[in-house]
Amino acid sequence: MEGGATFTSLGYNLTNSGAGTPFTATGDITNTNPLLGPLADNGGSTWTHALLPASPAIGRIPFGVNGCGTTVTTDQRGVTRPQGPACDVGSYELMVNQPPAITSANSATFVVGAAGTFTVTATGFPTPTITLSDTLPGGVTFSDNGTATLAGTPASGTVGVYPLTFTASNGILPDATQNFTLTVNTRIYLPLVLRQAL
Repeated sequence: MEGGATFTSLGYNLTNSGAGTPFTATGDITNTNPLLGPLADNGGSTWTHALLPASPAIGRIPFGVNGCGTTVTTDQRGVTRPQGPACDVGSYELMVNQPPAITSANSATFVVGAAGTFTVTATGFPTPTITLSDTLPGGVTFSDNGTATLAGTPASGTVGVYPLTFTASNGILPDATQNFTLTVNTRIYLPLVLRQAL
């Protein structure tokens, strides 16, 4: 190293350089193609090299070693690590396919004549798409353009209870379904009380 500096490996590094590298600690891999994708926007605030499916960096660091899953709980993009039983080497944690799960509440209440909104949330990888079956009250719509939302102003005459079914799917089975209840209540108007001047 320049200027007499020393380098100490803490282990579990991966380099395509061969002999003479300072990577000689437990878990270090040298002279090996890391099988990385190009530098790209893979999410997060900075660009990263994605791990290709056969990368030797995948699942190399045992849980608890070098902070894996204990003090180091996310990768450079903010993705939870580890995704499996062990952490991946480097700034990118390969996300494991996960079936969807709907995580939001299973009921909401809107009021006739008042704007209401409810966000349906789900987990899974790839990101699930959420669909709705059954009929909504007039004035209320459902859309999933990246954020699944019930929104609108219930029309007059729509007071009642609406049983709905949300389905989240991402190509990884099983799909997630949720029985959901949308209640539309009557708008209550408080009487106006006038005080007579004395």
